[in-house]
Amino acid sequence: ECAFGFHCKNGGDGFGHCLFNMASCGTPLITRYSDYKNKLGGSLISDKTSIIVDGYSPEHIADMITKAWSDGSCYNMGIEIRRIFEKDCDFEQEAIRIDSWLQCLT
Repeated sequence: ECAFGFHCKNGGDGFGHCLFNMASCGTPLITRYSDYKNKLGGSLISDKTSIIVDGYSPEHIADMITKAWSDGSCYNMGIEIRRIFEKDCDFEQEAIRIDSWLQCLT
């Protein structure tokens, strides 16, 4: 029920359960795109889903958050990040592929 989730993960593997959990709930992010560029989670992060803080001062970031909250764009960001999550993440299909692979091992 929060307006944003804060998630900066320097040096991460590019997945990030926090990132994907927030996306699955439709929670827009305050994050650094550079942490996920060219990694699995990168598809979830854009100016339509997140407040991207790379290179901005704390004051400018505060202004971006205040604007997104006051004009309601944080709601649209949440809808968009959930839409991308639903399109890109199919854990049921992934479970089937993993099960098939495991069956080959026995």
